[in-house]
Order: sequence, then structure tokens, then C-alpha cells
Amino acid sequence: MLQLGDVMTSQQRHVEAAGFVVLRKTGAGHDMLVLRTQEGEPDLPKGHLDGDEPVLAAAKRETAEEAGVTQLDMQWDMKRAFVAGTTMMHIGVTDQAPSISPNPKTGKLEHASYAWVPLEDAEDALDGSYLRPVVAWARGIVGQIAVEHCTNHVLD
Repeated sequence: MLQLGDVMTSQQRHVEAAGFVVLRKTGAGHDMLVLRTQEGEPDLPKGHLDGDEPVLAAAKRETAEEAGVTQLDMQWDMKRAFVAGTTMMHIGVTDQAPSISPNPKTGKLEHASYAWVPLEDAEDALDGSYLRPVVAWARGIVGQIAVEHCTNHVLD
């Protein structure tokens, strides 16, 4: 039986798509990349797996295609992935500036814009989206890592 945090293959969970919660470090913590569709809906970089494509490879490809982000530091354990519906999401940190480009297969522009949103406000930015729980998960992972790396200080 799979435990929370276990790596799941696309066969173990019916995964049809993959993507990234893209973060950038700031002085106050992390910002999250939020895309806007042509219809104005919030979105994250993600898309369908091509054939037998591995889930992580699809996540990286889709993030590059949809947001122009190719440099992702996956500093968190690879066993930490979140499945929303049939989409498996990973977390990556970048210092690369996003760019919106047309889909290389269809030539259509899927996203109109992007914004960096403070991670603590990102759930509101995805209000109404099935991806909203992904933000709570990512905040938990980022917060958990921060707590694990903290040093306790005693006040005099």
C-alpha cells in the first residue's frame, strides 16, 4: 500500500498529466508562478503525458513549453508529489524569468500572462481551480523543510 509521500507511477494513480509548482526565492520566503489562461483563469504549468513519457519528463517539458522555465532546482525529495485529479505535480525553484509562448504542437497561445504571487497568498490566486489544493500541499512542503532547517535560539 502506498503511503503519503511515496513515489507513484502513472499506473498506480491514473496520471494523465504532470506539471510543476514553480517557486522563486524572495527575501520574505517564496513566490509561486501563476499563469493566466486566455479566458483569465488561473493555472499552473502542466500538461498531458505524451505516450509512454515518464511523469517527471512530462512535467519538465510542459513547464518549459508553457512558462519558458527550463532551470528547476528540485531541492525537495522526489518522493514528494501531489496528484490533483489526474495531474501529478512536483515542486521546483528557479531564478529564471518566465516567458509565455505558443504551444509548439498547436501554435496556439494557451496562456495570456503570468504573475509571481507570494506563496502564502497563492491559494487565493487559484480560487475556484481544482489545483488550489496543490498550493496548500506546496506550502506544507516548503514550510516543513524550513522548520527542519531551523536552529533553536535561547533568549538571554
